[in-house]
Formats: sequence, structure tokens, C-alpha cells
Amino acid sequence: MPDYFYLHSPDSRRLTATETSEECQETGFEVSHRKRDQLMIWSCRGFLIHSSLLDEFERRGFTGLRCRPALVRFRDGYLSKDYCQAIVAGWGGLARAESGIQLVEGKCHPGYWSYTDLEDASQLIDWHEWSGDDFFIVWPLPNYRMITARVADALASLGVKSYQLGSPSDLERRARPKYFASGYSVGPVSEHMPMDVAIKYGKPLGLE
Repeated sequence: MPDYFYLHSPDSRRLTATETSEECQETGFEVSHRKRDQLMIWSCRGFLIHSSLLDEFERRGFTGLRCRPALVRFRDGYLSKDYCQAIVAGWGGLARAESGIQLVEGKCHPGYWSYTDLEDASQLIDWHEWSGDDFFIVWPLPNYRMITARVADALASLGVKSYQLGSPSDLERRARPKYFASGYSVGPVSEHMPMDVAIKYGKPLGLE
């Protein structure tokens, strides 16, 4: 079983980008700082990566990540085209029932599905279903972007600062604050992943 983590934003909300607009194929973001040396910038829909970091990922052969062009406006008005919006395209399969996550019959609405909570992260992934990518999601946890240990090691060695790593066990129900909602309610895979990936992995499950 490969070592893996989930990648998430730093605690500082000041470093979080706000999505502003979309022009042609580029999505606009604004940040309230002038730190143009940030290699990763987070938004409510995921993260942006600097072109130099993307180049390094590609040089190291990391897979499971696609990028969409993005424009980032910094507090001083500088508009950067050096970032792209990262889209996770690796698949970790459907969560194993032994993890505690199971479809809740009778609570599903058209296009949305409800699942019970994660109880045992060690049982979360059926590694036979994993696509083998370094960036991947496990269904129904699409908002938790999983990465392999070699990506985690690279982020540390490259001095990337604007991120945090979590252990899968941090996602277990007993590990989360009590005010967090229990279970998961999610829309189709296509809301979270590229359409070709959604069709490949989600369609056989009726989740595309």
C-alpha cells in the first residue's frame, strides 16, 4: 500500500484567492497580498500552481494533475499569467465499505448521493482500483486531494510553503470537530474532475 496524504490549504485566509471572472479559457483570481513568490495559491475550489512548480512536477514525472490557464491579480495590481488552476485527474476508486463509507439508500436526490462517514482510514482505498497517479481523489471525498509520498517529499525539498499535509486518519469522524457535518453529500464526478475522467471512472458506477 503506497504512503499517501491529503493536500490542503494553509491556515492563513490572507493567502486564499478569490475567483473573480472568466475570460475565454482563463479564470481570474485576486489575492490580498503581494507575495509573487508563492508557488501555490489556494481558492475555495482548489489550488493554483506556478509554472515553475508545474515544470518541476513534469520533470519528476508526477501524474494525475491537469492545468487550466489562470490570471492572478495581486494586491498591488500586478496581473500574473504565471499560474494555472490545478485539476486532479487521478482516480483512487470508490471508498471501501470496510472504511465505514456506504451509500445511504433513500437519501439520494437526482444527481446527488449521500454517504455515511469515514470510520477507518486504513480501509479507505482499494488499491486495485487506484489509477496509479500521484494526484488522485477517492470517491465520495472529491474535495480531499490525495497525493503520494513522493509528491509530499518534492514539495518539502522545493521549499513550497503555502500548503499543509494531512493524514487520511485526520478525516475519520472521531478525529474531526463535532460541529462538522457527518457523512458526505456529493454531486456527479464531472463536477470535480475532467469530463473524460468522469466518463471513464464515474460512468460505470452511474456517477458521471
